Amino acid sequence: MDIGDGDLVRLARDGDPAAFRLLVERHLPMARARAARLCPQPDDADDAVQDAFLQAFIALDRLRDPGRFAGWLGGIVVNVCRAVDDPLMDRLAEPVTGPDPLAPFRGRQQAPPGPPEHTRFEPRNLAFTEGLHRWRLDGTFLRQAGFHDQDYSCTTEDGRVILAAAVPGPAGFAVLSQEIEPDDYRGRTVTFRADLRTTGVADRAGLVLRIPRQGRRPAPPDPWHDPENHFATVTGTRGWTHHEVTAQVPANAISITFGVFLNGRGQIELRTPELEPGPR
Repeated sequence: MDIGDGDLVRLARDGDPAAFRLLVERHLPMARARAARLCPQPDDADDAVQDAFLQAFIALDRLRDPGRFAGWLGGIVVNVCRAVDDPLMDRLAEPVTGPDPLAPFRGRQQAPPGPPEHTRFEPRNLAFTEGLHRWRLDGTFLRQAGFHDQDYSCTTEDGRVILAAAVPGPAGFAVLSQEIEPDDYRGRTVTFRADLRTTGVADRAGLVLRIPRQGRRPAPPDPWHDPENHFATVTGTRGWTHHEVTAQVPANAISITFGVFLNGRGQIELRTPELEPGPR
């Protein structure tokens, strides 16, 4: 009987090299297909796949749901492919000199557990003066069967961010978000507010505030019914309006994620976002 991704991730975390090798062999075709679609040159795609698996190997301890390794890896591939023209990535790349795609991983130790690079104690780049730095585009559209990596697009312009469907029938939903550590907010409420403008939103869009907790049951398959998610929704076409969403940060919170989401056709714009803690 095949071992599930979740069990393989746990074994790899415990130092079993064969477990990660099985993960690579299982998901290498998907990673190659996704990179081939996104990278302009075949050599770029091969390098992106190698780097994506390396990043996944190093960051295994940061994967909160081991059973979602495939979707998580797919997101890493997308991010790596978008950075293929970055000279820093060129300096970090390690060429594969043989047929074994696991060669760069052998003999390498995992980095100590720690927060992802984008995680901080305070929000950053809320005015989008640095483009999308510190923000991450994610969502179920990256985990759909087939090639849906480009179903949604995201850009910044004049101090606002624009999240839009890039195809007539996008798969799943997209969310642009930022994640911070909850230490300064535990035991208090937190409010995420911003101005929103929508154009032709066919389903749902708006603000999202997510506060996952330690030790709770797995999240339900429908994110709209997950008690850790809090939304301020808007539909249709509307001019700039103010929206906010508030939630309690419990003592066992492990992070605070806030951002803007879009489900289906249309476009949503966000400006002047603010994350404000309540009184102690």
